[in-house]
Order: sequence, then C-alpha cells, then structure tokens
Amino acid sequence: MRVRPVLLALVAALVFVGCAEERVAKTASVEELKLLRQPNGTSTIQGVLVNPNEVPIRNAQIEIALYGSDNQRLDALRFDITDVEPGARRTFERELGFRSEATSASVGDILIY
Repeated sequence: MRVRPVLLALVAALVFVGCAEERVAKTASVEELKLLRQPNGTSTIQGVLVNPNEVPIRNAQIEIALYGSDNQRLDALRFDITDVEPGARRTFERELGFRSEATSASVGDILIY
C-alpha cells in the first residue's frame, strides 16, 4: 500500500513544522522610568525594559507619554528595542533636546513583535 509511506511523510512534515515554530515573548514591563530635568532646561527620559519570559524579545516598541504640570498629555515618545534575552533588562534613554514643559511621564503601550 502506498498510502502508508505518504501518510508517514505528511506526519513527519507536520512535526517538523511544529518544532520549527518559534515561541514569541508575550509580556514585558518598564521599570525605573524617570524624567530628568537637566541644568540647561532640557529633559531626559530613562527607563529599563524587563523581559520576564523564557524566550527572547526580538522587537519591542515602548510608548512613553509626557504630561505637563496640569496633568495634560503633551506628547508621546517611542523607543524601539531589539534582542532582549530571557530574564534580561535593557536600559533605554533619550534626551528630549528642547526645553520641554513635561513634568511627568508614564508608560503607554508596549508592543512586542
């Protein structure tokens, strides 16, 4: 019977494809988020992306919202971070480069892809 070898080949191919499927990180968090005012009046945003997963984060995009003294949202920044190993922490930082009116910041979305 020729059906049996064909069936075995199909099962083997499906097992191979299933084993080759890469597991994707599902969660991440941001810790130590700081908005630092520099002596020259500019500001710097700093934070740490934490990968609590058992698989690497290949690509992550973090949105940080900036707020003024009246707690109104002024702007948002995006940080693209790549290759964070399981259990690792990755620092990110950006100087705003202008005299920002921002007085606080919070994490918006964290997109992992």
